[in-house]
Amino acid sequence: MLKRIWIGFALALLLGMAVEFNRGNPPSTAAPETVDDASGRRLLLFIIDSLSIPNFESMPNLKAFAKDGFYAPVEPCLERITYVCVKETLTGRTAFTLFGLFQNFGVGTTDPGANLLRDAKAAGRTVAMVTAGDLKPFKGDAHTRDVFKKGPSVAEEQQAEQRAQDADVLLYHWIWHDTKAHHHRVGTKKYKKSVQRADKLVADVLAWLPDDMDLIVAGDHGHGPDGRHVQGMDIPTLVVAKSPNITPMTVNERIPISAIRYLSGAVTGLYSDQIDWDPDWVGWLTDRVGPEAKALVTSGSSRAAPGFPVAAVLVCLVILANATVAGRRWWIGGVAVMATVMGVGFEAWMAVYHFAGSYPRMHTVLYWVPLAAAVVGMAVARKPAGALMGATVTSGALLVCLFPVVHHYGVLKNLGNLMSPLIVAATLAAATRPRWGRRAAVIGAGALAAWVFFKLGDFRIFNLEITRYRGAGWLKSNPTLAPIAIGTMAAGIHALVERAAGWKRLAWAAAAGIGASGIVALPVYAYAAFTAAIGVSFGWRRPSHARLLSLAFAWAAPFMFKDFQLYGLYATVSVVAAGLWIIRTADHPAITRWASGLVLALGAYMGLAWTFGLTSGGVDFTFAIEWLPGRLHEQFWWVIAIVTTYKCMAHLPLMIIVAQRLFGTQAATVVNTAVGFTLMRHAFIAVFALAWLIAADEQAGGMRLAAMLQDGFFWLIVGLTMAGMVRLGPRGAHQESNT
Repeated sequence: MLKRIWIGFALALLLGMAVEFNRGNPPSTAAPETVDDASGRRLLLFIIDSLSIPNFESMPNLKAFAKDGFYAPVEPCLERITYVCVKETLTGRTAFTLFGLFQNFGVGTTDPGANLLRDAKAAGRTVAMVTAGDLKPFKGDAHTRDVFKKGPSVAEEQQAEQRAQDADVLLYHWIWHDTKAHHHRVGTKKYKKSVQRADKLVADVLAWLPDDMDLIVAGDHGHGPDGRHVQGMDIPTLVVAKSPNITPMTVNERIPISAIRYLSGAVTGLYSDQIDWDPDWVGWLTDRVGPEAKALVTSGSSRAAPGFPVAAVLVCLVILANATVAGRRWWIGGVAVMATVMGVGFEAWMAVYHFAGSYPRMHTVLYWVPLAAAVVGMAVARKPAGALMGATVTSGALLVCLFPVVHHYGVLKNLGNLMSPLIVAATLAAATRPRWGRRAAVIGAGALAAWVFFKLGDFRIFNLEITRYRGAGWLKSNPTLAPIAIGTMAAGIHALVERAAGWKRLAWAAAAGIGASGIVALPVYAYAAFTAAIGVSFGWRRPSHARLLSLAFAWAAPFMFKDFQLYGLYATVSVVAAGLWIIRTADHPAITRWASGLVLALGAYMGLAWTFGLTSGGVDFTFAIEWLPGRLHEQFWWVIAIVTTYKCMAHLPLMIIVAQRLFGTQAATVVNTAVGFTLMRHAFIAVFALAWLIAADEQAGGMRLAAMLQDGFFWLIVGLTMAGMVRLGPRGAHQESNT
């Protein structure tokens, strides 16, 4: 199964690249139509990295510059990261991308195509760049490229001043505010000092700017309160321009970042139908601009049509073939048909059910489906095991085939509707086992686990993201109980996986509880040591593997997560542990592995909702940056990627060691079944997204398409993590079950 999940992961990458290529908005294949207007002037395009609108409000020099110039808020590129956003700034083409993060670090970068610098160079203009060395794909488009990797520095600013004396087009990318924003939260002294430094630089630039050179000041993206800028975050930036060719005005609605290329063309007189624009933007141009340029603008840009996604269709077929390992072959055929029908009809479905009107919200009634299936199953089989079979089949089918969106008709809002009836049915089957004491424990654990998981899935969703975790609402009103609840769950989980007996088990469990509660504050680098210990535990082959993992995570977690996240993570693992124990107690060979695998799959996805909100905007990597001063976080981005990925998946190793303790040598079978569910779910998402993309044509794109494809990645990463983790730890005799 591990091999198949690796293949599935590779196929998901290929599918993403195929869709990205299809929706990449390349230049038209026809010969470009260009205009070199006589009104063109010299231009300094000054990009302040991570310039946010709140920064603008605190920059008096920039505000004074904008007062009698052109000002507009700017919607960044989809990825919200430097290279992709600067690429759209210079090319003037808005592109769909899933892998811009890698391109940002120089991995997989390709020729950006026609852009402002290349157009200016072709027109015989002198082009210069002053950067920190992070815009390498454009270096061939400039006559001179000055790189300053350490800064901010006076030498860098003086070099920009010198280049401005001779260059017709100067790109000055000042990256240093972004660096400060990553290390110092908004509002701190060092952060405010960075804003002041940026504003002073604006004043200095205005002081030495040649009279015949115009200025555009822009950001590439904004940032959140913690300095992050990732896809999914609402972090607009801005542009301020002053030129006799651009009408002084304030645009109230956000313009795309690609519009900065249009504004740069207005200054330089270099227009091309290879960029995107709105014909209404002709109103931004003054009377100095010639009629030929205005005629080109009003005629509209020449954008290449996306065409039929042949490559993506072929990849989808291979994805389906790879997923057949999850069960009988006709299952994946049914999944493909269901996904195609639902994808083609998605727009019609949303028109009826997104704002349900007289219809009940799907997540408010869906729990009746697995419950009814449990009742029917018990009636047909005439024994409680039939209830577990009915709930497992129905919940599993719904998990695979619900819509791949976060709304009330998707998996996220219905996690409780799928898991809670399954636990209730398992409890009913297990309660028929002998020993009244165990029956009471099963019923109590089942009732509590079903209720807790249902509450954990009570999310408030807006604009493709979780905005409120109602299941953790009680923490705010009872702050003193939060560390107690978290510590108790951490101790309980450790006691379950601990192999020592008697007082030693209790002592280790207490140590885990104290660490997870966060009542002991440690220096920043101490948490780095515990995080490193987690990595050591993955390679630890002794029986103490689970102990090391549980303890290291318990002590590192308070630094990684907020209280509500840690509560949700441990509560999810606790429910999964209870569900697996109940199913193991029920002990029906034909059902156990499927029901247990489904519990693991549902718990895994629930955990993602609590660790990072199932949106790239929730991926918080700032904790790791605190261990890497200066710009080391850019040089060692792969370290941050590793620990951040672990943070998102932190609940999974805990679930796996619980499964290993409960099922012993059968744990691999149970986990592989859960991995099979993730493979089938990804296959459904891939076909659904492609069917919707084809049916909706140009309407299919942007954040919704990215969210669908990324959700497929999430399921595969879950499967990959589980399939890998179950192979770690001790072997043979050390895999005995904990009775």
